[in-house]
Amino acid sequence: MRSAALRGLIEVVVPPLAFFLIVLACWDVITAAGFVDPLMLPSPRDVANQLHYGFSSGIFWPHIGTTLAETLIALAISIVLGVASAAFVAQSEELREVANPILVAFEAFPKIALAPLAITWFGYGIGSKVYLATAIAYFPVLIATLAGLGAVPAGQQDLFRALGASRMQTLIKLKIPYALPYILSGVNIAAIAALIGSIVAEFAGSRAGLGRLILYANEVLATDRVFAILIVLSSVGISLHFATQFARRRLTSWAS
Repeated sequence: MRSAALRGLIEVVVPPLAFFLIVLACWDVITAAGFVDPLMLPSPRDVANQLHYGFSSGIFWPHIGTTLAETLIALAISIVLGVASAAFVAQSEELREVANPILVAFEAFPKIALAPLAITWFGYGIGSKVYLATAIAYFPVLIATLAGLGAVPAGQQDLFRALGASRMQTLIKLKIPYALPYILSGVNIAAIAALIGSIVAEFAGSRAGLGRLILYANEVLATDRVFAILIVLSSVGISLHFATQFARRRLTSWAS
């Protein structure tokens, strides 16, 4: 049993780790040989030094906290709004038909283009970041929830009606639990979308956050620092992905 689990872990971990090490070695050789201008592609050692300095000096931590706070607040709002609006739309087929073209239009709209307006409306504080991140993260939750609510078997809904359950009781006790795996899949996508929205809003105008830190490093031509911050940003995104995946497995273990 343990050997099988260990073998499975090795099969999952070793290939991506080996690929990463090969890429890292090629990167180091290319930069050490001088094939690329360090301003365009810094060496892995320089990037590692910037990572060490950023964490040891404490420069990174407040900016990570700012971006993470913006992302989590936006994610929470998008979950509440996405589930609530999906539950409302799913109440009748007529509402679905009316809402579908509107949702398609809003989903197709490039919401990143709202970044300058977000700064105008909400200023340089956290409000503009949360607004844009919510606008981007809302639709994955909404669409996933609609799919989940639409997948509830008609027979189970008929049974609830036969037992005299109200619409609200059917929604809370049947539809939402049945749709939970769908909802959490949407949340997994929305978490990364909220992070992207936060960074884009920070690019548009911010006093703090990883996006602001990237802009400043780029302005002073500190490419090694830009790469270091991008690694930090990727780590935050990966952490959010695994956190939502873990929550999905724990909350939907009954489904399997």
